Amino acid sequence: MVEQAIRDVTRRFVETCNRGDAAAAADFYTDDAKLLPPNMEMVTGKQAIEDFWKVAMAMGIRNMSLEPIEMWGGPHH
Repeated sequence: MVEQAIRDVTRRFVETCNRGDAAAAADFYTDDAKLLPPNMEMVTGKQAIEDFWKVAMAMGIRNMSLEPIEMWGGPHH
């Protein structure tokens, strides 16, 4: 059940990014989230993450895909 929920959120996030909606993409993050893009400085906070996605989308990031490969949890799952 949790695994399917993670897959569903991942799918919705990708769909949001692929349609170029940076604000909606940022809504998947918490206010104090951190994003570490490859070869870049860490991006901290929802507004900064939205700004990152705006730039990435303006640069042509589209048709991305994400797939959870392995999921595991502690004793509370």
